[in-house]
Order: sequence, then structure tokens, then C-alpha cells
Amino acid sequence: MAELSPKEQELMDKAAELDSTKEAAIANMAPEGNFDLSDLNSLVGALNKVLPMFERPMYPEFAEDVDGPLPTEFVKSLNMVSDAAKESGLERLSWDIATAENNEDLEAIEARLDTLSTNQPFITWLKTDNTPKAPQEQAAPPAPEMPAAPPAPTYDAEALLASRA
Repeated sequence: MAELSPKEQELMDKAAELDSTKEAAIANMAPEGNFDLSDLNSLVGALNKVLPMFERPMYPEFAEDVDGPLPTEFVKSLNMVSDAAKESGLERLSWDIATAENNEDLEAIEARLDTLSTNQPFITWLKTDNTPKAPQEQAAPPAPEMPAAPPAPTYDAEALLASRA
């Protein structure tokens, strides 16, 4: 592997710091509580119905109850779907995972995930490219059309020859 220049190393360090900050923010957002295994796995099942729409791998089921914060990757996946619901105009089907405190809150999120998994406008929205394109990705504007050349005059050869005689 090639050595990084000081500027490249500085950028890599800043990116790692940003990633660490994002992970900490998600960890702080993770709800804490005593969540039953059956409710957690029901929520995982509902989440796994929508993750393929995002081209994401299935989230594994939990092996035991969670007494404390939910795992960071689980929270990220739930936030991704909730954010997509908001962006697609379905705010009523979004949620704030940080406010989940008990099994009933997980069940409410599960119900929303179930609805999103079959909601045709949401599915269509996900299938369309909703991200703004970078300037270099945008198609060049069409070139202005050149005016058509005037039609070539047609000559009656006999009349032309007769006029010269």
C-alpha cells in the first residue's frame, strides 16, 4: 500500500473522526429499556420485509432479551427506513426510535414497518432515483437545433435552356 501524503492522512483522520462522531450519536439515540425477545424478533421480521427494498442484508434475529440500549446497527437500519418514510411524504408512517421505551413502542414501529412493506407509493418512491445528481452526472443540455437549410431551388432544365437560346 502506498504511503499517504500528509494532506491525505489528515483527510483520512478527519473522516475517521466523523465516523466515530456519527457512531456515538447513533449509540446515544438508541433507546434503552427491557425489551422482550419475541417483540424484538417480531420487529426484526418487519424490518427484514423492507430491507431488501434498500438493497440491505437481512438483520439477524436476537438470541435473548435486551436489557439496555438496542444495538447500533439495528438502530441505524430502523432510522434509515423512518427517514425514507419521511422523505417520501409518508411522515405518518415514520417514527423516532429514540422515544421507544417499551415493548408497546416496538409494536407500534413494527406495525408501521408492516404497512411500509406493502405501501405501493413508498415502494415506487424507493424504486425511483430520488437523489440529486452531481453536476458531472447530469446530462448535457441538448445542443440548439440548427435551422434547416432552405430547400434547394428546383429548376426546369428545359425552361432554363430555352431561356438561353
